[in-house]
Amino acid sequence: NANELGTKTLADVVESLIGAAYQTGGLDCSIDCMNVLGINVDGPWRPLSKCITEVSNRCPSHSSVSLGYVEKIIGYDFRNKGLLLEALMHANCLNGVESMSYERLQLAGDAVLDMIVIDALYRTQRRSFTPKEMHSRKTAIVNGHFLAFVCLRAHTMVETAMPAWNHSLRFATPSRQEQKMGLYQCFIHTEGSILDEQRRVVERFEKSQESIRAALRSGSSYPWAPLADICAPKWFGDIIKSLIGAIYFDSEGDINTIKEILESLGIMGHLDRLGQGTLASRTQLHVLRSGRVS
Repeated sequence: NANELGTKTLADVVESLIGAAYQTGGLDCSIDCMNVLGINVDGPWRPLSKCITEVSNRCPSHSSVSLGYVEKIIGYDFRNKGLLLEALMHANCLNGVESMSYERLQLAGDAVLDMIVIDALYRTQRRSFTPKEMHSRKTAIVNGHFLAFVCLRAHTMVETAMPAWNHSLRFATPSRQEQKMGLYQCFIHTEGSILDEQRRVVERFEKSQESIRAALRSGSSYPWAPLADICAPKWFGDIIKSLIGAIYFDSEGDINTIKEILESLGIMGHLDRLGQGTLASRTQLHVLRSGRVS
């Protein structure tokens, strides 16, 4: 009897059927399942490949824009540079620019990251997690503080030429040296306050990064409090999500490509430890309940 089961139970059954379809035949199979169940408003859901193509075509190509540093950091070369530009563009830059801000791609990347993390936890061969355990472990990866930490540590080395006095020639000549270019520095904006935020956040990150790295690499509990104490604004973590969304569309929905990027950023390694159970994710979950993790 539907009245006896309750609304949530019925909704959970529908969601589990969609999840079973995904595990059986991937996203297109889950879309077919939703069409059969009638979960649509404006007509049947279209194949995923068509939706991805339409979204990619809406974003104009910006091949002349130099965004090579970001591609080098994440290890992915975009075919449509416009998607990469959109993934890094703050809303305050939109005047006169044919692009939208990173916020749309951030929503897409959030959904893709959720799917990859839950899929990995569901398929782990080491143990079968309860729904509560899967949720807590997913939250340990898909949260603003952890993703901000990932953003802050992602960087590449770039060569710069600075003037230096040449005593023999008695004038300044270029002196080449390498310096670190962080992913967060590639965020495109027009506000001086964001530069001030970056400076303060990097100072806190530098003080705690080694202890956080050690906890994530070999600690027995997840470093919720140290991650939260970096106090990074939401957009730091959103950059990671927006880039995932951009890569998803640019690669035509290639999940394996996104997994490779997540591996290079270190996210999959931490997820693997959570899946092994060697890193307890439930420690200090009061941080989540208090709303400090976005």
